[in-house]
Parts: sequence; C-alpha cells; structure tokens
Amino acid sequence: MADLARLQKILGYQFDDPKLLELALTHRSMGNRNNERLEFLGDSILNHIIAEDVFRRFPKAREGELSRMRGHRRASILADALESVLGAILLDSGVDACRHCVLVWFDEPLQALAEGSAAKDSKTELQEYLQGRSGSLPEYELLEVQGQPHDQSFRVACRLRQPELVVEGSGKSRRKAEQVAASHALEKLAAHDR
Repeated sequence: MADLARLQKILGYQFDDPKLLELALTHRSMGNRNNERLEFLGDSILNHIIAEDVFRRFPKAREGELSRMRGHRRASILADALESVLGAILLDSGVDACRHCVLVWFDEPLQALAEGSAAKDSKTELQEYLQGRSGSLPEYELLEVQGQPHDQSFRVACRLRQPELVVEGSGKSRRKAEQVAASHALEKLAAHDR
C-alpha cells in the first residue's frame, strides 16, 4: 500500500478507487484479471489528448505534419503500463483529470516540439522553394558518422540539380544534419536571388 501511495505522489494523481491503480499495474501474465482493457482505453485517450494539444499549438500545420508531431511512442512494458494507468484515471475521474495528467507528464516533449516547430523546418522550406520554381527535389546523402553510439555526429550532403548546388551539414542526428544542410542551401539560394 505504501508503494501505491508513493506512485500516486509521483503520478501527481490521487485515486478515489486505488483498486483501479492496482489493476492498471497487473500484467497479463498474472491471469485473466489484468491491465489489457485499461491499456486499450489509456492508449485511446492518450492519442486523443496529444492530438488535441498538437492541433491547438500548431494552427497552420497540415494533417501530415500533425500526424508526425503526434508520433507513436509504443515499444515497452513501461509504455503499456502508463497507458493502463491513464485508462484507470479516466475511469476514476474522467477526461479532464486525464488531460491534466497527460499535459503535465508530457510537458517537456510538447514544449520542445513547439520550440522546434515554431518556424517551418528548413527541409520543408527548401522543398517548397524548389517546387515553386519547378526545380527537382533535393537529395540527401549521409557522408560520415563519427563518435560512440551514445554521442555521434552525422555529416550529410544536400544536392540540388536545378540550380546545381551541393552543401553539407552536421548534427547530432541524421535528421538534424539534413536540416542544417537544407538551411545552408536556402542561404546560398537566397544570396543567388539577390
């Protein structure tokens, strides 16, 4: 019971019915009375709340962009347990309590998403620039990966055919390196247009 009290403190949510929390933490290997149904419910409400928040934060984003931002964070027993707990909160107190918990738990990644997407990303800008001038799409090539797996640096080339241009970019991920390369290409194109 002390562990459940501590967990509720960490979650920032106090259950009216602690048996729901116990059920949320009961893995399917423990028998028929387990957290699978709560996981189903929690997954749905989590997707809804994140989608709604991203929709409100980015009023100009298109459907594809919104889908990418929402992403999908599957893959572990821990994620399944979180979804089960969220399903239990939904049954215990309703949607508003769930929304409060999700927005608190995911505040940092949502803030980072907002800060990173405040301006249109360079790859999208470059693609739109080239399409507006009937140019072919840029091609990105990974040139080099350096460092240990936990601390790598990527170097990428961005090639344009029309106008002919090759620029490079570096970053802590391939995606960031591609963004930097696209940004350099935009700078060169802007200088050429002047």
